Amino acid sequence: MPFAFRDLTLRSYEIIISSSHAFSKCVKKRAGQLHICYCHTPSRVLWPPPSEGSASTFGLSRTLPVRIAAAFLRRVDRAAARQVDVFFANSRFTAARIEAAYSRSARVIYPPCDLQDVPLDLPKQDYYVCVSRLVPYKRVDLILEAFRRLNRRLVIVGDGPMRPLLERNRPPAVTFAGHLDRRKYLDTLGRARAIVHGALEDFGIALVESQACGTPVIAFRQGGSSETLIPWTTENPDGTGILFAEQSPDSVAEAVSRFESIGSGFRLSSLRRNAERFSRSRFVEEFRACVGSAISSWNGRTLP
Repeated sequence: MPFAFRDLTLRSYEIIISSSHAFSKCVKKRAGQLHICYCHTPSRVLWPPPSEGSASTFGLSRTLPVRIAAAFLRRVDRAAARQVDVFFANSRFTAARIEAAYSRSARVIYPPCDLQDVPLDLPKQDYYVCVSRLVPYKRVDLILEAFRRLNRRLVIVGDGPMRPLLERNRPPAVTFAGHLDRRKYLDTLGRARAIVHGALEDFGIALVESQACGTPVIAFRQGGSSETLIPWTTENPDGTGILFAEQSPDSVAEAVSRFESIGSGFRLSSLRRNAERFSRSRFVEEFRACVGSAISSWNGRTLP
């Protein structure tokens, strides 16, 4: 992938904007070109967060060929990062990871959530929902175990290589819905009691869409989720979710029980208002302004 991106012919352009979760920032630039990278995460295969360890490398990190390839690709990735003139990050958490991986600072611009077609007042039904790619670091396994103990209904939306294994071990009250079209996805999300999420997310757009639907969030407190939801407390009834402290079935189960003790204490208006912080119009305005600032600095050669 790094070498495929380097083969792109971009010499005729004055500005390059790459949207990167891995190697698109490896594009070649000529002298005088400005390269802005909107980084959604430094590659988790190469730079896994410390709490994930080998979960991001799909269990292959102990094999010698993968260790050799990863070491080489980390050098390639850091060299590409040095050629980027300006980094934007999709969250403060991602900005910190960019600093750790590349020793570069990044301006935070939260991604957009399309709110126009999101229903707000669908009647709630007696189930929870998990929206996720079914890969190791998403930690759907710990959510399954928590719901086995709780004996609550759970609908899992999404697909991925771990689906066969997860389905074999699913509790009776858990349903795998697979990939859903936009209308069915929003309907499933909007009718759920809450969305439950166990991953250490860089941002987590599904958690914002959930709040836009009027569905509270139960999520791991580290990563992007701590930036996209407001913890509910008796002192702050405008909160939009519950954060749990550990990636463990016990911690998830305790958070679900805490959520149920609150009952109808979550406010639709608060959920929607918080989601509107991540609107498409806000994103366009911020992104345009930041690109304009980068161009001005580039012309004046004041970039870091």
